[in-house]
Amino acid sequence: MEKVLHQPIEYYKYSEKERWITIYPAYINKDRTIPEGRRLNKSQCISEPLITEMLEAVKEMNAIIEDKVYCRERDVFDSKCRGRIRIQFKNDEGSYVNDVITSKKELMKHMTTFILKLKSRNQPLKKEKAHYIKK
Repeated sequence: MEKVLHQPIEYYKYSEKERWITIYPAYINKDRTIPEGRRLNKSQCISEPLITEMLEAVKEMNAIIEDKVYCRERDVFDSKCRGRIRIQFKNDEGSYVNDVITSKKELMKHMTTFILKLKSRNQPLKKEKAHYIKK
């Protein structure tokens, strides 16, 4: 019987999407508990983060949105809860894409501080009067 030689494992490069970091909105949602998926302290989180706001926060890094649902999500059909962000964290050489952000927690803290500064967060929603058609 011939002995089977195993080929060495070829690891993915850092630039390939399989090696990118995954972040769901539940990770930085203040309204979630730790068992429900929150990863930071409540004081560091924000209320109801949107996936588009999260993408805006990491626009200087290579990031994409994927249409996935977090496994601990209560309502999988709710469109506000859908989506995750994949972010390239390191270059192929192993150096960080952003020298200031060197861990996943630092990246999530950066996202929350950036989202809090957005105009859409600071300006209250305008209540529009209903227009009725007279017959």
